[in-house]
Amino acid sequence: MTTTSDEMRPHVNSLERPLTAIGHFLDAIALITEAMEEPQAGAVNVIIHAALDHVRNAEAAHLSLFRLTHPDRERFEREGWPGDAEPCS
Repeated sequence: MTTTSDEMRPHVNSLERPLTAIGHFLDAIALITEAMEEPQAGAVNVIIHAALDHVRNAEAAHLSLFRLTHPDRERFEREGWPGDAEPCS
């Protein structure tokens, strides 16, 4: 059985809010580290930055899946995706 874009789309869309929330949680923890003493603050910041790298990678994968499953994919691939930088002339 082949999975269609229509079947995948709700799952792809469901990723956006958790990824955003995780990024916000990590930002909040980073603010808390400002009140911490070293070396604990530095250790927590290493974890935060590593986790943020993973979040950025997951967001990039989410964007790819979002575009692959978008119902107007063909049109946006021809005309450009909203929010993408305009090509330099």
